[in-house]
Amino acid sequence: MLSASASSGVRVRTPRGTSERALVRNARRNAALLLGRESEDGERERPLSRNEFDEALELQRELGLPTLPRRIRAFDVSTIQGRHTVASMVTFRDGSPFKGEYRRFRIESVAGQDDFASMSEAVGRHAARVQEGEIEPADLIVIDGGVGQLEAARKAAAGTPLERVPFIGLAKRLEEIFLPGRHDSLLLPRRSPAVKLLMRLRDEAHRFAVGYHRLVRTKAARASALDKVPGLGPKRRALLLQKFGSLERIRRQPLDAIASVPGIGVRMAERILREIGTANGVNA
Repeated sequence: MLSASASSGVRVRTPRGTSERALVRNARRNAALLLGRESEDGERERPLSRNEFDEALELQRELGLPTLPRRIRAFDVSTIQGRHTVASMVTFRDGSPFKGEYRRFRIESVAGQDDFASMSEAVGRHAARVQEGEIEPADLIVIDGGVGQLEAARKAAAGTPLERVPFIGLAKRLEEIFLPGRHDSLLLPRRSPAVKLLMRLRDEAHRFAVGYHRLVRTKAARASALDKVPGLGPKRRALLLQKFGSLERIRRQPLDAIASVPGIGVRMAERILREIGTANGVNA
């Protein structure tokens, strides 16, 4: 019947070890999702569009996932030579960003550049929040990277409810998909709906991580220069940044503008300009 409808041969592939009863149960669940009926937990589901359903269904089929992956999370690490290392977690719901479940992590336990340990810390902190019931677990977790990052992430999830969630790694060069326990990668056509979904997710995680890393670097640069000004405490530093917005803008101000900030005065303004100018190779 399927071949006649498609006017071509149709092959039906099923995950190994799947019973007919399980296949029927999955088919009924997927049909309910497409029609917008109640989910198994009694919550009313928004009906999926055809594109959303096709992407999720192909991903489920190709990865052998137990359920349709409606909520997918991705983790990415951003650093420059091991400095100001951060990580991001983004969530897609039905193929679109779900920003209420975005998270940023300032990596605290890793000295120097160690992507595996940094990924482990980020996933471990998320796993703790899942265990405490603070956030719902995803249907699939995507790790930016290869076998090493994937294994680090899975070890961090061990012993928590997160270990029941399927993990995959996604490498940038060829969009290779790495599965736990397999050393060879899975290569799907780049135009396939599943790969397009994973690429959107991975790119969004990268964008979010890089943006946070830039913010952390900028704050560190501001603090390091103003911290060197003798007698300038945190409250007055905060007032300067609140008024002028950035270290570069402070540097461009005339003496009287800086002196007009409450608690600064002329002598401190001279000291500030002298110090931040010297810190950047400019004579104030």
